[in-house]
Amino acid sequence: MIFLVSHMKTFSVILLLSIIPAQAVIAQFSWTKISSSTSNVLYAVSFADTSVGTAVGASGTILHTTDSGLHWGKQRSGTTVTLKSIDQMNIDTAIAVGDSGTILRTTDRGLDWTQVFYNESTNFYDLKMIDNDTGIAVGIQSIYRTTDGGLTWFLQATFLTAKFTGIGFEDRDSGIAIALWNAAKTTDAGRTWRIISSQGDYSPLRISSPKENIYFTAGSMRHVGLMGLSTDAGYTWQFPEVTDYEQYLEDICFRDSVEGVSVGGLGIVMHTTDAGSSWMRYTIDTTAYLFGVRFINPDHAIAVGWFGEVYQLNFSTVNAVDNHQAANRPARFSLSQNYPNPWNPNTTIQFQLQQESRVNLKVCNLLGQELQTIVDEKRTAGVYDVNVDGSGWSSGIYFYRLEAVSVGDPGKTFTSVKKMVLIK
Repeated sequence: MIFLVSHMKTFSVILLLSIIPAQAVIAQFSWTKISSSTSNVLYAVSFADTSVGTAVGASGTILHTTDSGLHWGKQRSGTTVTLKSIDQMNIDTAIAVGDSGTILRTTDRGLDWTQVFYNESTNFYDLKMIDNDTGIAVGIQSIYRTTDGGLTWFLQATFLTAKFTGIGFEDRDSGIAIALWNAAKTTDAGRTWRIISSQGDYSPLRISSPKENIYFTAGSMRHVGLMGLSTDAGYTWQFPEVTDYEQYLEDICFRDSVEGVSVGGLGIVMHTTDAGSSWMRYTIDTTAYLFGVRFINPDHAIAVGWFGEVYQLNFSTVNAVDNHQAANRPARFSLSQNYPNPWNPNTTIQFQLQQESRVNLKVCNLLGQELQTIVDEKRTAGVYDVNVDGSGWSSGIYFYRLEAVSVGDPGKTFTSVKKMVLIK
């Protein structure tokens, strides 16, 4: 279940969470260190889908990936300021914010980045687009808002005692901007803000909301990493999860209403699959700080940090109802390279389903035209081999695409595309 690439280092940890006669829950965690082609600090990462994402960092660093974070290419930002946050809105459009009140925007997949805002009197620390048009950027004493997709920005609120470091929304209208000692709240999509709570000496850095009224923050207090939790829409806070000395929590995000991940100092990784009721704690073999993390699919997240380090985090759980069932249920969705490749005239494609899914597997030519649908039906969890007959096709490069939509969770979709070569 560990994805190996020549320039990567992969490590894994298996934890037995509970031991019950005839049933056990096994948590499996692995991490893969990925070459990023930079040594600059990376502060944030964001993905538009399971493949396309952008990371930003010191000295105007912008890195872009189109293969789920396995490879990263540098993009020209046109600035040398430190970029602190990025929102990859879709595969074409992204917005980044950073020091000196800098806001950058691209609408062509990062080929060109345009500086749309600059204000030396502030530094921006976080950004959240709540729909295609409306977004919030927060920084020193200030909250800015856009209503045209990030093209123009206006000062929406000023609080002289606040250094805002994170912004999160539970829905389109209700959100929290966090700062040292206090937090500000909006209930009208960022039009108006008011200070609502005090968190004492706690220093929050990032905030995320898995569902209505619930917020989690990543931060620290007195040199110890600390997670904040509010169950009443940010009005009061408690601190349920504590790390060790200098293992500050730097970022936190939720993939959906139940699964979340937080990362921080000295390679700490915390993972929940029950909406934060409990957290599994892991440590990556690094002394570097991890500053940003985002999910790319249900089982994987990408974390970034010091020295340009990028890690693929792999989470999975296996419910061992019995040994036979556990041994035959794949730990994740995957699509393998066809074999043989190159091929003539027959080849085999293997794919794995973690859950019962509606499966569509098709072959296309270089123009994206569909040549043949190999599979289009519901299948149970398992490993499948299917044959492709290319006797009627000419020599050339072809692509095969798998889409699997979970029957039990329609929001859980796996998509993968691979290339194959027919030689006659």
